[in-house]
Order: sequence, then C-alpha cells, then structure tokens
Amino acid sequence: MRTPSDRVALYQFWIDSLKILLEHHCESLKEAKRRGLEVPHIPETPQCGFFRTRLVRNGPWVVARVYLSQPVDRRGNLVGDEVLRCEIAGVDYDPEAKWLWLADRPISSAEYRFGVGHRKWSEDNRIHVPRADQPVDWERAPSPTFRKKKGPKHGNPSTKRRRAARS
Repeated sequence: MRTPSDRVALYQFWIDSLKILLEHHCESLKEAKRRGLEVPHIPETPQCGFFRTRLVRNGPWVVARVYLSQPVDRRGNLVGDEVLRCEIAGVDYDPEAKWLWLADRPISSAEYRFGVGHRKWSEDNRIHVPRADQPVDWERAPSPTFRKKKGPKHGNPSTKRRRAARS
C-alpha cells in the first residue's frame, strides 16, 4: 500500500512565500527581494500552490494553481501515479513550462477561489471580461453596460393604490 505525499510538504514553498508577501505588503517575491527582505529561493522544479500571472504582455491577471493529482481509494491509499498538474485560467498547461512565470506571484487560496468564481460568473452573465490570451487595448476596450432586469414590476403598494384611485 502506498500513501499519498504529505500536503504540507507539497505546499511549503507557497506557504513560506505567501507569509512574506502578506507580512510585508508586497506584490511579488521580486519586490520583496528589492526591499531587502529574505525570500525563499525559487526551486527549479514546480511546487504546489496558488498563483497569479498574465498569459501575454499587457493581458489581464489570471489565477493559476499547481497541484499534485493523487488518485486514492476509500482508505486513502494511492491507486495510481501522482501527477503534477498546472491550471491557468481554467486551462491545463505543462507545469514545467509555466513554473518560472508563476513562482514569483503567490496568492491566497481565497483569492484563487474568487478569481475562478469571477471568471465563471462573468461567463454565465455574459459580462465582457478581456480574454486572457490576448493583450488588452484599454483605449478600445468596451465600456461596461448595465441592463435592467426584465420581469414583473414590484412597486410600492401605496403607490399602486393611488394610481388606481386616480383612474
């Protein structure tokens, strides 16, 4: 019987990096290093965690996660190989190819969940959100539109009575 890898050990780089950024109000590990803070060395192999990145120059920020897929049975024993995966803006990528772009900007798991939820919400409600794989031209980006929801009008009952009395 094989047991899955320890979650704390898998996410240790992300935990240490995020702790430094939150304590010192930095945007990235690069900024923390410029301020003279001691930052963890970015390993060459991908590490599990939540990050933000841009897929193209001047593109919108998107959330990403690197995680270890661990197929387990009811008892918690591994039934297959552990595979390192990378998901950026809902699309799977090779973690080795994207790691150095991701490692500098860790984010909290709450920020990751918000980013995923916002993307799904904007797709469901047909709200214009710039595509992650194209640069944003802010001079030509469409302005947001706010449409009133169509449906029954639920006005003030006293107003309805006054209108009825006038007729």
